[in-house]
Amino acid sequence: PPSSHPWWLIHPASSFDHALIACRKGIHRHIHHCVITDIGAFIENLSHRRKKTMKKRKDGTVKRKTKAQSQSLPHSQPHSQTQAQSQNVVTVMTSSRFMITILVSLTFTMVLVNVVLMKPLEDVTNLSNGPAHSLDQQQQQFAQSNRLSEEEGLDHIRSIFKEANITLTPKMLQDLPTWNQIQDAVGTEPKIHGLDSCAHFQSSVPPIERMLGSAGMFNTGTNLVTHLLKRNCEIPERRAKYGVNSTKEAHHGMLWQVPWGKHAQARSRLQRTTRRASAVRKEYVLPVVSIRNPYTWFQRMCTSGYVTIWEHDERNRTECPNLKTPTGDWNQVKFGVKGARTHQSLAHFWNDWYHDYYLASDFPRIIVRLEDLIYYAKETTTQVCECAGGRIRTDQPFQYVVESAKTEDTGHEDASVGFYKAWLKYAKPYDVKGGLRDVDYDAAVEALDGDMMRTFGYEHPPSGQE
Repeated sequence: PPSSHPWWLIHPASSFDHALIACRKGIHRHIHHCVITDIGAFIENLSHRRKKTMKKRKDGTVKRKTKAQSQSLPHSQPHSQTQAQSQNVVTVMTSSRFMITILVSLTFTMVLVNVVLMKPLEDVTNLSNGPAHSLDQQQQQFAQSNRLSEEEGLDHIRSIFKEANITLTPKMLQDLPTWNQIQDAVGTEPKIHGLDSCAHFQSSVPPIERMLGSAGMFNTGTNLVTHLLKRNCEIPERRAKYGVNSTKEAHHGMLWQVPWGKHAQARSRLQRTTRRASAVRKEYVLPVVSIRNPYTWFQRMCTSGYVTIWEHDERNRTECPNLKTPTGDWNQVKFGVKGARTHQSLAHFWNDWYHDYYLASDFPRIIVRLEDLIYYAKETTTQVCECAGGRIRTDQPFQYVVESAKTEDTGHEDASVGFYKAWLKYAKPYDVKGGLRDVDYDAAVEALDGDMMRTFGYEHPPSGQE
């Protein structure tokens, strides 16, 4: 039968002869795949036909046996022996009838098994073998079901700003993106990578020794991570020992950065130690790594690259990030002052730096998105804190970081945005090709790690040809 019709349907029981012939001739090969619409009539019909057949066979067999016995046996043979043989024939017929009944029962059992079990399995198979975008469609439907109405979204935004002690004027509220626009841009929940390593960290580090430290590339929110953790997270055992008002990092366990330096690549974590962390055991620190959409990160690096050096014009942002040279070669990037490493381009640098943490299997770590630190600050901070065996403080409301996150960090200019401006900035829809030149857009699509992009919910900007 056609693949779109998985069952061979036979109508009705009155066409039993044709149904049985169809099955026997292998039109659908296996008789248990032949489904009869009127089961009761089918059984009655089958039973009646079998009784008639068995009766005919019994009568014919007895006659043939009696005739043969009369010819081969002497007339002096006792009548009881002939009668015993006839009884044996009847016994054989009875056994055959019993076997037929068993076979019929098995047939209909298989029908039920197919209907109940095989159809769901077929649906699962179709799902697994279907197009790759079917799962994306299901995720979109799930996200759509969690959408808030316009009024509910406004109430949600108001409540967050109220908790942050920010009074929104009508003009400020009007300029903010709606909650649905924010979810379109960053997703419906935080995307945190590495939560599966939390149990290993907690089991291998004594509670009194547990610490957290930020890590990440320039302009990805490392300072914001630190402020959120310092203000809201606590390790209960450390609090019990040192008190809630202790200001020393080593006491409350929220370090400013990982001991090997927050901007250093993870591959150097065993060889490199910052001056202030010489007494800190590195395996007792859970790295909290911040990552950012590479397309907005490109824009920021073009104006504040720090010790990342590559050929570009900071004054001419239209030609940045300048991923390839005019000859079509990758525009190499050097990172660091002493022992600077070279990367193929700024896009490759984003890949290389985060690969060390993203692919790590020999030490616990978690990676959080800058976008989640802004729009899902409480949810993200809670998961990060609990990963290390900590808890969110209950003796105070959740403390948002309203001011610039870089004001307390020496060595950085206060060029970042505050709480309200961040909400305006990071949910903006993409410009065509992210505002990049054609050559940079094509190079970014070619170079950026697709697996990491998908994991963190980052997409390439529209090409303008859709």
